[in-house]
Amino acid sequence: SLLGLMLYTNGYNVRGRSTRYPNGLLYYDGSAVFGVAFYRKRIEDAIGHIILVAPRGPAWLESVTKFVSRMKNDVLLPGMHVYIRYLLRPQMEALLAQGYLPITEHPWHPLAHSEDETYPHQLVSLEEIIEYDPSGEMHIKTLEDEGSRNFRRKARKAYRRFENFLARNQASLVLTPYEPEVHGVEAQEIVAKHFKSLREPVGSTPEDYLGLLHFSPPSHATDNFFARIGYLQRHQQRLPLIWFTGEKIGQQTFAVYASFALRREEEILTSWHSTGYSAITQYMYLKLFGEFWQHGIIEVNLGGSETLSLDRFKRQLGAKPRQTYWVVAP
Repeated sequence: SLLGLMLYTNGYNVRGRSTRYPNGLLYYDGSAVFGVAFYRKRIEDAIGHIILVAPRGPAWLESVTKFVSRMKNDVLLPGMHVYIRYLLRPQMEALLAQGYLPITEHPWHPLAHSEDETYPHQLVSLEEIIEYDPSGEMHIKTLEDEGSRNFRRKARKAYRRFENFLARNQASLVLTPYEPEVHGVEAQEIVAKHFKSLREPVGSTPEDYLGLLHFSPPSHATDNFFARIGYLQRHQQRLPLIWFTGEKIGQQTFAVYASFALRREEEILTSWHSTGYSAITQYMYLKLFGEFWQHGIIEVNLGGSETLSLDRFKRQLGAKPRQTYWVVAP
């Protein structure tokens, strides 16, 4: 999708900055399409590597093979690898059969060999986690799936914890349609604070999201995109704490590409009763799920993860795995 390619081929990242094409590059030859990015693994590295993102189309294999051969033979690009990511399993097998290498031969990151595809995409079936009563009020279900035995009540309990936090503080959480010209500075601060709070960030940087932060949907396609900024409000206080954006990738399927909620208690003022505040992230997702459901969405792709803890969080929302793959050109 458009936002996916902008995120994974962006030229804002300090390890692959592009002043000419900050939103990334796209290859298209009439029978195949894929994103093209160029990054160093670490800022201090002398060389960078090409990444091809999500090749699709009837002649994707021929186009990828031709493109990779041209890059590998370019004398201006010595010593680099060419990575191909967001592959479906049959695509990965086809490339391995041609001599490409599994990602474990040349991991992208020592802690996450396939960046945020190290752990699989997690897909939520909304009918399994939310429901509405006759009065129109949303409720969170107890999960049914055996694979979620340890997580069955986690989402519902988190939702209630944050509702109690709001009631205890006589506050509300307001989700507002995001407009870059109006909310861009606040949203950028949310992203920056999130990354600053991470103890061991893996892979992504705040700059990766600048293209999405600046993005305004074209007028003919506004129904395909969904972005919100969230404020915690009490009396005269209005704290920007949430930024979220994504895109429809099917008639009834939605993909999340950025979801930030400042969940550390120091983000709220000392005069607040903080018990339950840490559940803000789960509450955000569940409130957004309710909006999606009302707009005819039945499945939400929460994306993959770099870490086990993030993958576990997504599974606590009732998500089911769907793996995508990386390979490396020999």
